[in-house]
Amino acid sequence: MSDSHATETRPVNVEGWAPGAFAEPVLAEEQHVHPTVWTYVKVALVLAALTAFEVSLYYLEPMLGSVVPPLLLLLSAGKFILVVGFYMHLRYDGRLMTALFTGPLLIAAVIILTLMALFLQFVPRVTMAAH
Repeated sequence: MSDSHATETRPVNVEGWAPGAFAEPVLAEEQHVHPTVWTYVKVALVLAALTAFEVSLYYLEPMLGSVVPPLLLLLSAGKFILVVGFYMHLRYDGRLMTALFTGPLLIAAVIILTLMALFLQFVPRVTMAAH
């Protein structure tokens, strides 16, 4: 049995048009150009370098003290921006999609920093051996 009220909302390809998000037709010229493989390799190398720097910061924490947690948060935010910008193609999408990804990141960062300040995570720890 077929439902006579059911309609199919598949976009129609007309010459010069390509299907867009939410089944809206988009001119083929308006679609973004995908980055090259070399661009992805460069982003991966930057991400690897940032990760190596984060690991080195962890081992340097006794010397750097309370500077390390905010630095790690900034580095992770930068890596987040690189991943969603290039690998999820957010860099080539509209401002609405960018706001939907970066807005929650900023809210989460403010909440995390507030909780860290509230629970004194920026104050150097005193160990029992120091007494």
